Amino acid sequence: MRPRLLAALAAVLLFAGAARAAEPALPPAPARWVFDETGFLSPAARATLDGELEAFERAQGSQVLVAIFRQLPAGVTLEEWTQRVAESWRVGRARQDDGVVLFIFLADRLVRIEVGYGLEGALPDLRASRILREVLLPGLRTGDHDGAVLATARAIVAAIRGEYEPGPGAERHGDGVPLWLLLLLVIVVLWVLTAAARRGGGPGAGASGWPGGFPPGRIGGGGFSGGGFSGGGFSGGGGSFGGGGASGRW
Repeated sequence: MRPRLLAALAAVLLFAGAARAAEPALPPAPARWVFDETGFLSPAARATLDGELEAFERAQGSQVLVAIFRQLPAGVTLEEWTQRVAESWRVGRARQDDGVVLFIFLADRLVRIEVGYGLEGALPDLRASRILREVLLPGLRTGDHDGAVLATARAIVAAIRGEYEPGPGAERHGDGVPLWLLLLLVIVVLWVLTAAARRGGGPGAGASGWPGGFPPGRIGGGGFSGGGFSGGGFSGGGGSFGGGGASGRW
């Protein structure tokens, strides 16, 4: 019995080792915010984009990278591979998980925006998909590589800042919730809170007149403080990814 168990264990270990060896190696983390192993972007466009993404990280804290590869490795899916690469590069700050990577695979004609956990509210799947459809893919199809990639990275940055404006025909706020409905909900909430405050300052009412003593949006009064950057190039901050984002093909 023991020899059979040992033989079975050896077979399992050999199979696991072979499977691990068959997995494609992950690329090392890039030194800058734009990684282009193909020369897809012109030197001027690459320098411009790299400078903008570096400046954005210094001002905002969030990290946005652009990664252009020749092709997707064999034996992996697009979503699986991009998530693994983004995780291994540690894009985004630890515990805030505010990293985004725009991936382009030339031979496969595949693109993906990989979004960290912490930015899935600012850049949900529908919004990421819209950016691909409206900004990146049309430019790639017409051969305007520099313009398409620059505009896409800027749209991602705008979305993180809350400034992204959808194209014509997309008149819904928050990728699916009508703006009028959001305004109505805000009015109802304010009315309820005001009515509660006018009841005579019951339990829990503070000096400000709002339950608990804080107006809406000011509860706790705290906020995140961004970390510093030493300069000299990109360095991952320990962000995590959960598969959020969008994919496309041109």
